[in-house]
Amino acid sequence: MKTHFLNADNYPGQSQQETDKLQEQLDTIVNDDCETDIFSLLSGYKRILADNSMRSRWETIYPKLDVLFKCGSYAPLDGPMFGVTMNLRDSDLLKDVAAGCGKDRSALAQLEVLASSWNATFAQSTLWTGKTFESIKKDTLKDVLENRDKAFTKYNNEATRVGRNFFRHPIDPNPLEAAGLPLLSVLWNLKDRPVSTNEKGFLSTLSLKHLESEKVIPYQKTGGYFLATGSRSVLSILNGKNVYQLDYRWGALRARFPMTNLIDELVKIDEGIYLGQLVLATKNFSVGTVEIPLPGDKSKIFSFGREYDPFDDREGLVEKIIETFTGDNDEAVDYGYQHNGYFLMLEPAFADRIFAEDAFPELQPVDGR
Repeated sequence: MKTHFLNADNYPGQSQQETDKLQEQLDTIVNDDCETDIFSLLSGYKRILADNSMRSRWETIYPKLDVLFKCGSYAPLDGPMFGVTMNLRDSDLLKDVAAGCGKDRSALAQLEVLASSWNATFAQSTLWTGKTFESIKKDTLKDVLENRDKAFTKYNNEATRVGRNFFRHPIDPNPLEAAGLPLLSVLWNLKDRPVSTNEKGFLSTLSLKHLESEKVIPYQKTGGYFLATGSRSVLSILNGKNVYQLDYRWGALRARFPMTNLIDELVKIDEGIYLGQLVLATKNFSVGTVEIPLPGDKSKIFSFGREYDPFDDREGLVEKIIETFTGDNDEAVDYGYQHNGYFLMLEPAFADRIFAEDAFPELQPVDGR
């Protein structure tokens, strides 16, 4: 299978022999696993990854998702999207030790505590149901980027969006699931679902077209802001692959831990289907921010931990003093980024296919929710 959206030529930095091998792996996945279409293929993978009793099969699914991601194409997103969590993976804090022993992951990381815990609690609840990608005013973008000149070169009107996540009340929840949304609402300062473009307090410019489009997506609360644009993957093992990158880490977005560590990366793999990977920083990160008022109706955002600085563009007095005594600015900051799982973004125009029994029926609205 070779389409514009999904083919081995989308993965950079390879010899022709390596490209041919990757294409062969992709063809094997499609020929062996894809009985109907990509929706059913991914649904089958999710059912395995969300079931702790099928743990022995997880290691056979991870490489397939890796191939699909490598072969996916860059595409900016606009408007609301359904969301599906495919799987979560532990950060491997002993990765360097494992590499010295010739292994990809340490024995501790292979316990997959996060995945097992998620499957036993929230994997079936559809607490998270998607995201929206909306335009952002220039002044708001300046505030988010803290007026850093280098940062502006990465963002443009065609691809740059500000986004937020959708969360729903689980249907027939157990006590832990029932507590999930109220707790998130407090911890992540979630807002009620907007019903008109006149509602205030959103970083994005609310669009009537988008509000109409998202009516098929069940959610009651929204928040967890990110800044999205085209970029190269922050994971060095992906050879600078072009992705649509969702960055939660800017201090002005007021992210709550662990989102202060989070970058999502998306590629398009078929009409209406985007495969995303979660990437977490394991070094030099902040666990939160605080805004300190300054004279002249100004303020300064301070981080509890290392201030996020992907463009190495700090200009403040405090930052210059830190650079002088620590030498931090001699080279790019190592954030220790690691892959932590996969998720899907699905266009609402395909809602009928998404709700089908061989796809993701759990996303259907129930009793108006």
